[in-house]
Amino acid sequence: MKNIFSFFYRKERPAENVIYIYIFNQRVVYRKRTTYTRLLRILWMRFEKINYRKYLVDQSDGINRVNKSICKLIKNYDEYNNTSCSINKYYNSRNSIINIVYIFDEKYLLPTIVSIQSLLNSRNIRRSNFYDIYLITTVREQGKLDIFKNFESYSNLKINIIKCNDKDINFPKIETPGFHVSFAAVLKFYIPEILNFKNKVLYIDSDTIINKDISELYFSNLNNSYAAVVEDIKPKILYKPPILQKLKIKSHKAYFNSGMMLLNLEKLRDDGIINKLIEYRKTGINYFMDQDAFNVCFANKVKLMSLRFNCLIHNFDCFDLDTIKKEYKLAEKYNTFNGLLGDMSIVHYSSKDKPWSINKPYNELWYKNFLTLNYCSKNFCSAYDSSYKYLAENKIIVSLTSYGKRLSYIKPCLDSLLSQKFNNFIIVLWLSKNEFNDDNLPEFIKSMVCDKLKIMYCDDLKSYKKLIPSLELFPENIIVTADDDIIYKNTWLIELISSYLIDKKSIHCHRAHLINYFNHKFEEYSKFTRNVKSDNSSFKFLPTGCGGVLYPPNSLNKKVLDYENASKYAPTGDDIWFWLHAVLNMTKIKIVGQSSFELSFIPNTQEESLYKINDIEKYNDVMFDNIIQYLNKYFKGTEISNLLDAL
Repeated sequence: MKNIFSFFYRKERPAENVIYIYIFNQRVVYRKRTTYTRLLRILWMRFEKINYRKYLVDQSDGINRVNKSICKLIKNYDEYNNTSCSINKYYNSRNSIINIVYIFDEKYLLPTIVSIQSLLNSRNIRRSNFYDIYLITTVREQGKLDIFKNFESYSNLKINIIKCNDKDINFPKIETPGFHVSFAAVLKFYIPEILNFKNKVLYIDSDTIINKDISELYFSNLNNSYAAVVEDIKPKILYKPPILQKLKIKSHKAYFNSGMMLLNLEKLRDDGIINKLIEYRKTGINYFMDQDAFNVCFANKVKLMSLRFNCLIHNFDCFDLDTIKKEYKLAEKYNTFNGLLGDMSIVHYSSKDKPWSINKPYNELWYKNFLTLNYCSKNFCSAYDSSYKYLAENKIIVSLTSYGKRLSYIKPCLDSLLSQKFNNFIIVLWLSKNEFNDDNLPEFIKSMVCDKLKIMYCDDLKSYKKLIPSLELFPENIIVTADDDIIYKNTWLIELISSYLIDKKSIHCHRAHLINYFNHKFEEYSKFTRNVKSDNSSFKFLPTGCGGVLYPPNSLNKKVLDYENASKYAPTGDDIWFWLHAVLNMTKIKIVGQSSFELSFIPNTQEESLYKINDIEKYNDVMFDNIIQYLNKYFKGTEISNLLDAL
């Protein structure tokens, strides 16, 4: 009997001398000193009272059931999740529980995995919330579902899988001419019954990314509302007549998207909303799978939340940024869509073009979270975009250089690079063979050499060592440059790759300045717009090497390898030289939209720095003038001038 009821109880924060246990939404109170035998007797009486005694005795499919179909789902749950292992294994009584529900079929298996990964990536671990995640799925193949159990290696999390099909639930026949209603979509109506031991859950669509901690959303007070939801402005503005008129809803503040709903299950059960939803889906006006039914049946008994909690990507395709800010009453500080996305808690890829199948702007967040799935991404890569396959089968080259005394400070930089969340890469540290060899390397460098860190020697090309030797040795690989005096966050590389997946023809960087060029002449470097942000790629952006730069294969003009001219025209300006040969190759520069990069210098590394020479002493201006001479000498000056004038 203990094994049966362990699945159904939850702990709260009760009075000091009592403990609450919930059984099928009925609360049992007993004192902490109550013996286990006494507790069993109390539980038995409660189950007998609500006609569950027969189920407890032999778990048969026979008589005295409140809801036969729900008991079947519970048996499916038992078989997969082994109810003999109670939630105590995962749950610390000091934590607050956040109940989350996903519903998915075979087609949305991967997106569900990515969405859960994003939840784990974004949660605030200092809040110590316990995440009780319920996966209601039509997927029957056990091996495909086992991957979700990998998430339980994270603390304060439990994965509960409930397998079901139309035989488990009294699935109504819903026929709409020319419109298919999937079983998985209608399952959303049954959440209050399937989870009848919960009073509140957060339902989230699988095509979402959780970008920030969702505690604020979950612990919102629902009062007498059926749900907390977010308005969708597209049907209101673009549909003629507006959607609320089409659905003949007279007293409704806004039409909401059903891809995120904080559900008041207790009230939904009390008001018999399930039957109302099914009946409306059968006989009412329906333009969307389940969404119209929720809007009609919930009516005004919803709490409208900020766009932060369900940022609908399909609106980005329909409206400009000013319209979105006006309709959702957003702050004026947002001047790019990527800047707006960075502040959203839940990003919903609600358009028909999904990030796992079609390359589109604003997919960076999805790619970023997908790529953190190192343990499973290779299993899925071949089934989706060929770019994933390339990333799985080809190492990213992280290339950097150091010199002299500076090498003795490089350990924090190397440690940060080795700790990157994306793990299919090799770090190549280039050193001058005039300075170093295997015998005189510092001991800490020797101890760090591994499969992911290689030490290589080359001619003394000064700062150009960080890229030119790698371009020669790895011409078909993606190369990412780093600086030896920076500590990089563990998402640094994955953010660059995510940006690359959106635009494979551009060079990508975390940090860039906007170049000003007028009347065949560069403006002073000090007048460039520093650390610029943009949603678009451009020739105007000068990547700054400290932030890291990703170079796709063949993205630079071949003359970039000419160190003799590089040392003559831009001796300390490798950033300028590399940028110029990107422009000569007609390759634009893209700034990472969802970048978390911050300048974090290693202590004692800035006494000798090219920044002092190039920026403070204005040597950058000299080198920009020099490259005009270089262009006029080695390229068709007029055509290059026209290109630069068009910047």
